[in-house]
Amino acid sequence: MILPANTYLYRYCVGVEPPQEWSADFENPEYSNLPSGKKNQIGAFFFYTNEETARNVAGCALANYGQKYSINYYTITSCQTTRDLNLLDLRGNLKPYVFLEELYNQGIDILTDDFVNYFKGGQLFSIQRDNFMQLVNQIAPFSQENPHWHQNCQLAGELWMFFSCGNNDHILGQLVTDFANGRAFKQILQSKMFDGYIFNEEKDCPTICIFDSSNLSSPNHIEIN
Repeated sequence: MILPANTYLYRYCVGVEPPQEWSADFENPEYSNLPSGKKNQIGAFFFYTNEETARNVAGCALANYGQKYSINYYTITSCQTTRDLNLLDLRGNLKPYVFLEELYNQGIDILTDDFVNYFKGGQLFSIQRDNFMQLVNQIAPFSQENPHWHQNCQLAGELWMFFSCGNNDHILGQLVTDFANGRAFKQILQSKMFDGYIFNEEKDCPTICIFDSSNLSSPNHIEIN
C-alpha cells in the first residue's frame, strides 16, 4: 500500500526525553536492557496513525512500567511523512497461517533459520516450514470438502501455538523485526522496494514500521504528566 506524503504519525516513550532529531540508536526505556539484547536492532521507527491510540498505549505503559520505576510522565512524538511510502500491508485479522500466506504470496520467506521465536525459547521459524508448505500447496485447505480438512486444521493449530503468545494472535507482526530477526526482514523488504510495513497490534489502530528517518519530518514532542 502507499502511505501518502504528509500523513501524520504518532509514537510514545516513557520516562525519558526523546532526542530532538531522529536517532536509530534511541531506545524507549520500556524496551531496553532485555534478556535477549536490544529489541529494535535495526533502528526502525514505529508509529500509530492516530494520537489517541498513542496516548492510550502510553497510559498503559505508565501504569505498568512507570509505576514499577516511579515514573509519572510520558512523551508523545508526532511527525509527518515527507513523501509517498510503499508499505507491505499485513493488516487484517491475520492469524499465523494467513500472515505467512500473505508473505508467501509476496515472495517473502521467513520460515528459515534466519528467524527465531523469542517467545518460545529461541526456536527457529524453520521448524514450521513443513507444516506451512503442506497447507499452502493445497487448494482451499480449510474447506470441509477437502479430504485432508481435519489434518489441515490441526496443522494450522500447530502454527497458531508456535506463533501466538497468550491470546495475542498478532505477535508475528512484532517478531519479524524484534532483535536479530529485524536485520533479515528489513533486507528482504528493502530488496523488494518497500519502505516499511503496516500491521495490526492494537485493536483500533494499525502499527506502521518505517525503516529510514529521512522519510519523516522532524519530531515534535509533548510531555504529559
